[in-house]
Amino acid sequence: MKKNSIQIKCSTTVKNILCEALRNYAFITYSGKNSKNDCLSRETLLNSIHFIEHEFQQNNHHIILNSSIYNDFEAAINHHYDRIHHELNANVSQQRKLMLNILNGVSIDDHELDTALHEDNII
Repeated sequence: MKKNSIQIKCSTTVKNILCEALRNYAFITYSGKNSKNDCLSRETLLNSIHFIEHEFQQNNHHIILNSSIYNDFEAAINHHYDRIHHELNANVSQQRKLMLNILNGVSIDDHELDTALHEDNII
């Protein structure tokens, strides 16, 4: 792993959750705002999703991203789980923790996601 990078290795399901969180965050947070910075931020997140989708398939579920996007990814994951918590009145603390760990290079598979869902009493 490069010094200034984020290494993500995960299952398809976890990748899909990450991309959904990024997509929703990009459109909700930067929607309706006309500033150049907001447009660039939204475009950066959408380009990151495209990159993740492409690299995920090409590199056996392994993605390396520039660490400059860490804060946006962290905010997107937190936003995603805040929405679930408020809309479903559900505990999502273990899922949130699991998904945030992915940004620190922790490999996550479906078994670990299922465990987090059970711990949060979602299933």
